[in-house]
Amino acid sequence: MPQHFSKILALLHSGQVDNIYLALSLAHHHYAALFEEQVGYSPASFRNLVDWLAAYAPDTLHRPLYEVDMLFLNSRNIQELPEALPYLSNLQILSLDQNTLTHFPIQITALPKLRALYLSNNQINAIPQALGQLRQLKMLHISHNRLVSLPESLTQLSALEVLNISHNAIKQLPQSIGRLQRLRSLQLTYNQLEALPEGLGMLPLLNPLCLYGNPTELFIPPSLRDTPLLSQRRC
Repeated sequence: MPQHFSKILALLHSGQVDNIYLALSLAHHHYAALFEEQVGYSPASFRNLVDWLAAYAPDTLHRPLYEVDMLFLNSRNIQELPEALPYLSNLQILSLDQNTLTHFPIQITALPKLRALYLSNNQINAIPQALGQLRQLKMLHISHNRLVSLPESLTQLSALEVLNISHNAIKQLPQSIGRLQRLRSLQLTYNQLEALPEGLGMLPLLNPLCLYGNPTELFIPPSLRDTPLLSQRRC
């Protein structure tokens, strides 16, 4: 690796805003291909990430970006996320409630350490199958959106403990939901559920469900009808 490029990486990881921009300028003009090979993103894409953080989370630019573990960006009118967001490989909590996202940002599915994700009160109408890659995710809040279905890959989130999908238009839950053995809280109010999957009865830690705001003709399998899992109280 050229010595000058090593200095560029040192500037990039210095935790000083001016140094980061200097590193990106040097990389763009002299080492663009090598930068993309070593960092995983082009200098331009990385610059977009830095500009985005400068606009919405400037405090993160005062330390190496690979150390950033939390982003709380609620109510910022955010419409999209930067391509290079997965460079924040230590990110564990991401909160984007009350923004203007119209789709589930696919970049989020490449955050390997993410444990809590908050996307409520947006305009998201679908969740990608790639969601199943977030194997460390414990909490997913995506209420008050425009979802009509959930991907089957949701049941690959083996660490999931809390799932809030209330206030959407979801008609069905994944048939293999019984795989979520750590699930404790499942919030389903105000959807369009047509039936409950029998797999709910296979979740040993799950708290009683509240079905308020779903169709009155919601089908409940006989195996669930006489269990403490169901609650008709408003919650």
